[in-house]
Amino acid sequence: FFEFTKQIHNAIHGKGDPTVFNADSQQVYEAVNQANAEKALDRIQDGDIVVIHDPQPAGMAALIKKKRDIKLIWRCHIGLETNNVITKTVWDFLKPYLSHYDRFVFSVTEYVPEYLAGDQVDIIPPAIDPLSAKNRILSIHEVVSVLHQAGLVSHLDEFVVPPYAHQVARVQMDGNIRAAMDFDDLQLPYRPVITQISRWDHLKGFIPLMKAFALLKEKGRAMEEDTYLRRWIHTSRLVLGGPDLNAVHDDPEGLEVLNSIIDVFKGFPEHIRSEIAILLLPMESLHENMLMVNALQSVSNVVVQNSLQEGFGLTATEAMWKQVPMLISNATGLRQQVTDGMEGRMNPEPENPEVLMQILFEMISQPDERKEMGRRGKLRVVSQFNVISQLIMWGECWERL
Repeated sequence: FFEFTKQIHNAIHGKGDPTVFNADSQQVYEAVNQANAEKALDRIQDGDIVVIHDPQPAGMAALIKKKRDIKLIWRCHIGLETNNVITKTVWDFLKPYLSHYDRFVFSVTEYVPEYLAGDQVDIIPPAIDPLSAKNRILSIHEVVSVLHQAGLVSHLDEFVVPPYAHQVARVQMDGNIRAAMDFDDLQLPYRPVITQISRWDHLKGFIPLMKAFALLKEKGRAMEEDTYLRRWIHTSRLVLGGPDLNAVHDDPEGLEVLNSIIDVFKGFPEHIRSEIAILLLPMESLHENMLMVNALQSVSNVVVQNSLQEGFGLTATEAMWKQVPMLISNATGLRQQVTDGMEGRMNPEPENPEVLMQILFEMISQPDERKEMGRRGKLRVVSQFNVISQLIMWGECWERL
């Protein structure tokens, strides 16, 4: 089921093999949705409004409506602004399941399939909860404390809080994965930090970002004058964060993607590898995981989201809320949040390390402008991408329903 639904996910993004949408896959898809619908019915009463998210459980609609007098909304977080044979095939596959819904919610207009009537559709961008563990504002002491508890800074002689039971792992110089501190002290609170945190997915653009960072380091080494800019580049570190794969069961491609990242990492010279931290964040405690993401974003000077495609990209929203300037790709979801030169910079060629490096270099060269981008980013989130504005939009959706 997870293998097939990952193929649905990829196909909606225009990638993959359209022949996978066959009778055998349909049988698996419907069997799992049948089992899940029976469990979901325990929580659903007549008169409820039920929101089902994304393609994986979309097939439950007809089964639930047979047993309950309810209204159903399908909320889709992903999409592609252009169509091809693969996207047409997957949307045709989903069409009979979607016919049982009363309304639809998409993140952006461009993702809505042609067969859905406009008066059935609401556009509601995702939003962050500014009071959650991932987004609440951390003091300097809290940031350092979380990094210590997660195993990302050296153990001090005295510390108020004990380490987390499950700590961050890091890809070592030889490509093996061990405790983060087995490599060296990352010194994240003291160094310039460029960060991207995402799932291990081919579409997230990790490898071009690594290559761009290596080019940035070489550009810094070639600078002869001992300037602030040269020192910033020389001491900077790249943090690539993603989930511990032992805790992500619905993404069978994750290990393959991580291994491809590690293969490229191992090909860099030692002085580049030592400045790249590929981190696997434990997921046993969601609260602790969110605090780790919060601390890593908060300690960053630039947060990157180099996605080749992105449904929306709340990792960008989270960083903007923390007043960190963004470097995004031109993926549709990210363009809804960041205007080039306002809340951050936009890279039109996410697979081109040279272009990515040059934009990074320009951002690093303008510290005052970076600070202003961070300020504007927070204002954008306050006005458009927080839970209060989203609740208003959902309330209007329910009223129309």
